[in-house]
Formats: sequence, C-alpha cells, structure tokens
Amino acid sequence: MNINFLRLLFYFILLILLQDIVIDKLPLSTYIRPEIYTIFILLLPFNYPAIATLVWAFALGLGIDIFSADVIGLHTAALLVLAYVRPRLLRRVSPKDDMDSIAIPSYHNLGLRSFIIYTILSIALYNTVLFILDTFSFHNFLHLLIRILFSTLATTLFILLIQFAFISKRR
Repeated sequence: MNINFLRLLFYFILLILLQDIVIDKLPLSTYIRPEIYTIFILLLPFNYPAIATLVWAFALGLGIDIFSADVIGLHTAALLVLAYVRPRLLRRVSPKDDMDSIAIPSYHNLGLRSFIIYTILSIALYNTVLFILDTFSFHNFLHLLIRILFSTLATTLFILLIQFAFISKRR
C-alpha cells in the first residue's frame, strides 16, 4: 500500500473519532456545531485526483453519518458538494501565478488571508448544504442563517487552531 494512502486513512479515522468522541460531546449552543472533519477535504493536495477526492468525501460523510444521530446521507451530500466545489474555490482565493506550486492548501502555502477566506467559504458552503438538508425548510430562515454563521465561525476557528498547532510548515 502507498504510504500517502495509509497516512490519509489514519487522519480519516482520527477525525471521525475526534468528531464523535470529543467535539460532538462539547456542551455548545444549538446554534454552534463545529465540523472539524471537514479539514480532511480542505487539506487534500491541490493536484489530488477529483474522483479520489469525491470518494474520500463520500466515505468520510458516510462515516460521520453512521456515528451521528442524524439522517444517513446529510453529511455525505454536504461533503460531496464541498469536494466538488473545492478546486474552484482554491483557484479563486489563491494567487494566480502560484497555483502550480501549491501542494497542500495550508496557511503556509496560500498565505493566512487566502487560507482564511478559502476555509470560511468552504465551511459556509458545507454548512449551508448540511443545514438546509437537515431542516428541509425555510420556515425559520433567521434561525437557519444564525446556525450557518455560528457553525461556520466555530469550525473555521477549530481548523485554524489545528493548522497552527499540528500542521508543520514543511507540508
């Protein structure tokens, strides 16, 4: 087996367990739902094959759906949308001349400003899809917007903390 695949599999399992055992047990408001496992899709190498990214997104979403009390398919659908749109978001936020040199979209490679914009847009898209599918209604639109906003900010904060604490500059 390829060492990169084994490394991805390790992070895949670690993020599912961390989300299920730690993050989902935090006593947070109903408006705040950090989804830290999204970092897995966000940090896949830029030149990673699109079909492989979609397969990882499907498997990750299904893993989260199985461990959560939510309806099967919610996280899977939202992660598939994120994985599909990710290359376009990266092209929009990264410097035009540096796309070929970006291996992994981290704050070291994109720059802090571009990475924050990339993360916020990605997580906002993910949360929008997730919460719209979850509520399947626009009846309480303000409540939906508050959930999207606060969850996006919380997830972005967690992702930035993970970036600063655990992801080295050499990656």
